[in-house]
Amino acid sequence: MNVSSCGEAAMVVVSERVIPSNTGKAFAVKKGQILRVIGQSTADFVVFNLRNVKERFDQARTKVDQGKIYVSTGDLLISKFNNVMMTIVKDTYEGAHDMEKGMCSASFYRKWGDKIFKIYGATWKKLGRRRGAAPKHGCWENLAKALKPWKVAKEDVPSPLN
Repeated sequence: MNVSSCGEAAMVVVSERVIPSNTGKAFAVKKGQILRVIGQSTADFVVFNLRNVKERFDQARTKVDQGKIYVSTGDLLISKFNNVMMTIVKDTYEGAHDMEKGMCSASFYRKWGDKIFKIYGATWKKLGRRRGAAPKHGCWENLAKALKPWKVAKEDVPSPLN
């Protein structure tokens, strides 16, 4: 999925980052830049306004604004303040981007234990994970840690675009 804050294709790569599995990363994307997300696993994607981190991507507003629960090319990611945060300029993912499920967390893995494999089995098999191999932390903890430099409290990490 290519996500842009202005909807126009950029021609120059400003930065390229590899985010290892079961980790999180936060970085600035400025208006007019394109963020390209490529991966083999679920990416829990959240967006904040750099000038006011209280303004962030909101699943509910995005669904209401688009009139649907799945987003793709041309759709907008909306904040709780009803502002456009980003525009999806190109979506090459064969499935649907989920805005219904939340993100995984340590408590999620503890609660579901081995049953988690039934939920994520297909993806985990592709990644080489086995039963009983659930991580000790999840995307929520990963994003909370990555967002610390922006002084975003754990409880302010929004529900993601998956």
